[in-house]
Amino acid sequence: MQHCVLAMHGLRVRYGQQAVSLRNMAWRHALLTFLLLLGACTAPEPPATPTAPLPTATPRPRLPADAAAAFFAAWQQAQFGAMYDLLSSGAQATTSRDVFVRRYTNIRNGIGETKLIVQPSPPPAESDATATQSQVPFEVTRSLPIFGDLSESNVLPLVQEDGIWKVAWQPGLIFSGLTATSTVRVAPDVAARGRILDRTGKPLADNGAILAVGVVPGEIQDETTLLKAMSDALGLSADTIKQRYQGGQPTWFMPVAVRSAAERPDLQAKLGALGGVALQDRPARVYPLGPAAAHVVGYVSHPTADELRQLAAAGYDETDWIGRAGIEASFEQQLSGTRGGTIQIVDSGSKVLRTVAQKAAVAGQDITLSLDSVIQQEALAVLGDKLGSAVVMDPRDRSILALASQPSFDPNQFVIGLSDAQWQELNGPTRPLVLRATESAYPTGSIFKIITLAAGLENGVVKTSDTFDCGPDWNGLPGVTLHNWQPQGTLKLTEALTESCNPACYEIGLRLDRLDPTILPTFARRFGLGAATSTPGVQEVSGTVPDPTWKQATLKEPWSSGDSVNLAIGQG
Repeated sequence: MQHCVLAMHGLRVRYGQQAVSLRNMAWRHALLTFLLLLGACTAPEPPATPTAPLPTATPRPRLPADAAAAFFAAWQQAQFGAMYDLLSSGAQATTSRDVFVRRYTNIRNGIGETKLIVQPSPPPAESDATATQSQVPFEVTRSLPIFGDLSESNVLPLVQEDGIWKVAWQPGLIFSGLTATSTVRVAPDVAARGRILDRTGKPLADNGAILAVGVVPGEIQDETTLLKAMSDALGLSADTIKQRYQGGQPTWFMPVAVRSAAERPDLQAKLGALGGVALQDRPARVYPLGPAAAHVVGYVSHPTADELRQLAAAGYDETDWIGRAGIEASFEQQLSGTRGGTIQIVDSGSKVLRTVAQKAAVAGQDITLSLDSVIQQEALAVLGDKLGSAVVMDPRDRSILALASQPSFDPNQFVIGLSDAQWQELNGPTRPLVLRATESAYPTGSIFKIITLAAGLENGVVKTSDTFDCGPDWNGLPGVTLHNWQPQGTLKLTEALTESCNPACYEIGLRLDRLDPTILPTFARRFGLGAATSTPGVQEVSGTVPDPTWKQATLKEPWSSGDSVNLAIGQG
């Protein structure tokens, strides 16, 4: 089909490139009909019929309930900028956006608010359309870590401006009684951490103080002298010291270093007379026995940023102490207690205008251990500088009197703060943080001989009247010679045990193996080997009792009689 454009502009019809002037309307329609019949072109689109615009509702004043609902919704979502947009011109004139947003944000963060619900109470009734002012009663409920759900009633005032309802805001809408010149003060009531005591009531972990050494920038008189003296006394570079107090307000105490409370007299003598230097005693965890009981008692430190996000609901903050190892970590919930505090509205002179919430702290529980401080210290002293561990138990009730490990560490250093070099040393090859008695696995040695004799007697491969050649060598296996740790002659079974005779146990182990190679491993497990002791608060490994199944699965080798013989003296 030939493309054509039909356009009637006044008296002309265009067909292709030809324009025909038609003054007579009848001829115009005739020509158009003729062209359409020829199929030479298509009919022009009919002109759009003018349509009346959709009716637009005349803006009418928003209801007070609508303005209140928008304000409450933004508040619940912490959209403080959107809340500010709903304020009346008078409210915005007295409070800038920045001040408004900052005040809501600071109060929300300061009280630790985790959830907020705002609801009209009761639902507002329809207002007079001619009114220019209105009020919407509401109830706000805040979920706070320490105080639980805290509710209070209030009234939202609204005014009509240019047909739109706006919030006639004032600070008392955050908390009743709050004004432009008063503030919300949160005072935590820190729960005393429970102590860790030995069996006689002597503290192994207690609540004491540490010394914070700092600078008050506005009181510095001679910065060069101050930096030199602090550098010498604290072992820090002048640049590090200056970096730690730079940016502080003139009246702020800017901590530079933390030291043991025992160092106060020395530091007071060296730094006390310098203008700008301040010493503050701060509550902290102390460990009277230092390294002697470190592995059992454990240590504490402040929570990390990631931990604070998880612990915020429980009321923890960056100044709290958290157990990191040993009893401190295992019994964190009992030791930490329950935090308390107060939320108050105070005036510019710190006078309390209103107590919004108050809750007393509950101290943590004391934990008493079976350890004896004197025996514990002696056990570490006996180890000296040797790598090893010592365990002292009371056989009457199986209570642990001492549990020492060497090398050890001083848990007080974790409270004061470790240097990078100290932390690297604690994670070095000698592994001072490991409690070797329970967190390392070793061959049992000759104490296993008790198990060997018990298994032999119960399974009938040996009698109490039997005697053994406890000479220098044992040749019970073809082509194998095993040595005795010292020649002891011919001994009865009971003497073989008291003299720790190796050949006697070699022989009993071989007899058990020939009866059933799983007997000795089974007896070892019956004596508790290969399983954790489940001692409360102690980290431990279960250990391994080798048997034919274990050896095949682990080493891909079959069990041999030599394995049973070696196991019989607690080796292998």
